[in-house]
Amino acid sequence: MRYPTPVRRAASLTVYAVLTRYPADLEPVTPDEHRDAVERAEAVVRWVETTLASPA
Repeated sequence: MRYPTPVRRAASLTVYAVLTRYPADLEPVTPDEHRDAVERAEAVVRWVETTLASPA
């Protein structure tokens, strides 16, 4: 299955999972980075909801 671009872009969110699991002395996330991460996550949720609602 080929995933749509918004879902593929969400792979970049993995870095946040790693950083929260293995904290380091890093710069805090900027408001723009936060906004972008939330938008990417919401795009995935919308895609999943649409996919699950579609008949197989």
